[in-house]
Amino acid sequence: MTNETSLWYTPGGKPVRANLIDYHQVGQNDYGTIYTVPCFDEATGKNYAAECIKEAVAHKRNCPVLVTGDPGIGKSTVINTLMQTIDPNIPVDNITFALDEFEQIFKTNQYGDSKKGFYPQTSMDEAGHAMYGPEYLELEQRVLAKNLIVSRIKKQIVYFAVPKWKLLNPHVRNMMTIWIHVFELDFYLQGTALLKVAPPRMQSEYQASKFWTPQCVFTYKPLKTKFWDDYEARKIEFVDSCLSVGDKKTTLLKDISQRLRNKGMTQDEIAEIIGRDRSRVSRYLSKSNS
Repeated sequence: MTNETSLWYTPGGKPVRANLIDYHQVGQNDYGTIYTVPCFDEATGKNYAAECIKEAVAHKRNCPVLVTGDPGIGKSTVINTLMQTIDPNIPVDNITFALDEFEQIFKTNQYGDSKKGFYPQTSMDEAGHAMYGPEYLELEQRVLAKNLIVSRIKKQIVYFAVPKWKLLNPHVRNMMTIWIHVFELDFYLQGTALLKVAPPRMQSEYQASKFWTPQCVFTYKPLKTKFWDDYEARKIEFVDSCLSVGDKKTTLLKDISQRLRNKGMTQDEIAEIIGRDRSRVSRYLSKSNS
């Protein structure tokens, strides 16, 4: 265990002052390379991560930031922390929950200018796509991929949170250039994030997932700011509205399923009509008859 402040370098060679508190072994890649990386404290670690993100924009590269980790483990905390570190005045509305919100913010954000220290950001919060089924998630990711193509031109930073890396379709997955994985060092011990980058020599020729290179681990703390309170309020409002819509939709599908059943249709035929699998139709019918 150590505790010292010194200069550390971003992937592009920019020196950043960070406080080293330990070293972490973070596993190995498919080729047996074992990685040991520095662990920075919360105050300076978030600055180092933010500089890695801004550096990509400054060099006119796409900067989609993938954040993974189990539900409730701190993905939103890390994203909100980084967004505020990069821009302390960022509006909480730049964190979006619905697809139309995301597209609107992405389109209306001004073009970035790294020389003036201006880095527009937007985030598609995990709560948004968690409210929908696979069909919506696939649509969301297609829209995201389309926007990521032009994010380099607009010099925008885009955050995308999912529990697991493989939940992303390949089109989106292979466009990510910065990956932050949030994890626990022990049961229920929140507050650790691993920053990785995809080496440019490898990612264009091979699948980037095989070549992610760990840069550092940094700690984080729960946010106790007005920004976080406003974010939580918007999130609760969104979830409540989705649950209300979801209940109405489920009731409608149950009614349709029962009507089709009364007309003599099989569960397979009903499933094809309403766009649900047979097991779901079976549950609809059993609840309708209870």
